[in-house]
Formats: sequence, structure tokens, C-alpha cells
Amino acid sequence: YSSALWILGAVTLAAVLVGIGSAMFITRSITGPLNSAVSLATAVADGDLTQHIEVNGSDELAALLHALVRMNEGLGAIIGEVQQGAENISTASAEIAQGNMDLSSRTENQASSLEETAASVEEMAQKVSTSAENARQASNLASQASDVAVRGGEAVGQVVQTMSGI
Repeated sequence: YSSALWILGAVTLAAVLVGIGSAMFITRSITGPLNSAVSLATAVADGDLTQHIEVNGSDELAALLHALVRMNEGLGAIIGEVQQGAENISTASAEIAQGNMDLSSRTENQASSLEETAASVEEMAQKVSTSAENARQASNLASQASDVAVRGGEAVGQVVQTMSGI
């Protein structure tokens, strides 16, 4: 009886130790991947997409970790595309700004040329007006000269008649 009691105690102690060891192994096999998943999720939430986790196994926790790793990689790819798009927009904005500056410069040059042209047209209009006034005066003088010539012709005619009469 005593030896059976010792054997039973030893077997019970062994069973308890194996149970505790198995429980610790199972707990670690569950909490380890869960801690990795939480660590990756926390890093992603903090904006760190550089985390990398090695996934071993094919159970549900491994599937969860694979999904988290794919999500992390997908977010990294999306961020890269957004950065590339932002750089493209920045480049296009700079080009548009340069184009606007060039257009503004050309518009100012056109306005200046148009102003010079308007001044030249105004000057030409004044010269045409002056020329027209001079032409009117010349026409009046020519008309007066014609009148004087007609009177002079009449006077010469009278002189000729008077001379004929003499």
C-alpha cells in the first residue's frame, strides 16, 4: 500500500508537471502570435509601416498574422502611390505656375506694344488732322489766288480795252 501510494503520488506529480508544462506551451503558442499581431497593429496605428513579422504555421493565428502582414504591405504600397501622386501634383503645380508667369510676362509685353501702337495711331491722327487743316488753308489760298487771277485777268482785259481805245 505504501509503495502504491508513492507511485500514485509520483504519477500524479508527473501528470501535474506535464499539465503545467503543456499549459505553458499552449499559452505561449497562442500569446506569442497574438502579441506579434498586436505589435504590428500598434505599429501600423502609429504610422510605422516598416514592421516585418515572420509567420510560421498554418493555424488561425498564422492566417491572422498573414492577413496583417498583407495589410501592412498594402498600406505601404498605397502610401507610396499617394506620395508619388503628391510629387506629380507638386511638379505639375510648379509647371503651371511657371506657365502662368510666362503668360503674364507675354501679356504685359502685348499690353505695352498695344499702348505704343495706340500712341502712334493718335500721333498719326493728329498729323492727318494737321495735314487736312493745311490742305484746307492751301485750298482757300488757291481759291483766293484764283479770284485774284480772275480779277487780274479782268483788269488786264480792261487795260487792253483802254489801250485799244487810246
